[in-house]
Amino acid sequence: MNSADCRNPEASVPSDAGLGMYCDDVTTRKAESKIGDALELESIARAADARIVNSGGSRVIDTDATLALANSKGFAGAYRASSALLATSPIAQDGTDKLVGSYGTASRSYGTLEAVGAVAAKAAHRALSMIGARKPATMRCAVIFDRDVAAGVLGDIFAVINAANVSLGNSFLIDRIGERVGSELATIVDDGRLPHALGTTPFDAEGVPTARNVVFDRGVLKTFLYDTYYGRKLGAASTGNAAGGGIGPNNFYLAPGPGMPEDLIASTRRGVLVMDTIGFATESVTGTYSRGARGYYIENGEIVYPVDEFTIAGNLVEMLGAVDAVASDLVFDQPIAAPTFRVAEMTVSGRT
Repeated sequence: MNSADCRNPEASVPSDAGLGMYCDDVTTRKAESKIGDALELESIARAADARIVNSGGSRVIDTDATLALANSKGFAGAYRASSALLATSPIAQDGTDKLVGSYGTASRSYGTLEAVGAVAAKAAHRALSMIGARKPATMRCAVIFDRDVAAGVLGDIFAVINAANVSLGNSFLIDRIGERVGSELATIVDDGRLPHALGTTPFDAEGVPTARNVVFDRGVLKTFLYDTYYGRKLGAASTGNAAGGGIGPNNFYLAPGPGMPEDLIASTRRGVLVMDTIGFATESVTGTYSRGARGYYIENGEIVYPVDEFTIAGNLVEMLGAVDAVASDLVFDQPIAAPTFRVAEMTVSGRT
């Protein structure tokens, strides 16, 4: 049972004070300035190297939204929230291959986004650094997940702690509350009240106040995440995760570690740094995990060359248990976020 047993849609309207969900620079900024940023993203990325020959587009997006909720239990509340995003996707030419390098930054405010030049430069580097990529040998080795890809892995974890899936028998974590499932480095939290984070709200889609829920505490499974319906069905309280007819994340994240991503690379004898994944092959009942991937081959603590057209495979239970290093580069730029982390060993399937 969650500690917030009394939370339900009949609760009084929670305050949004201190949550930092709205910044007025998204409304006061002129459209011409936003268009200028988009053009500058495109220009800097294309000018980075003659081998960048095209683009998947550059985007400047913002929102200023007011959400109001009233229900038959007498709840009536509203809050205002903003967001801003810069992103670009330059395309580099490598023989007959086209290599896309995407990078973006998102926040509640334009003032806390990464600089336009930095975003464009990182995207261009991602495209250019994959030129000359080769297929790695099939092997068992360490796998480092870049923070954007790491967030995708955490999305698979969210699916199996979602009480709707648990109720339907579609989770390998059924009946495992209180068990050690992950390594000591695997603390995973859902927190709907982190100031300025993009998943922060004062209440969920049922009017239940959001809260901080520790899902895994140093590898030990502590709770699933519930809305009111599945909470009552499974004998637990809502955790404040109702989301428009389902259960969704607030700020669902892996707690960061002390080092930088470069430290994880430097301490890896042999492995791959995964920068992008392709396809979808996760089986929630067994935890089977498989993805096409591209990234970099690491040997003796250094990136040796880019790699592409390979598959990483394992099992989510084993992957959680084998997390042996977590970096500090956690950024709350989406509702599911993670720092770069390393799994001690997985199967990399490439050339024989």
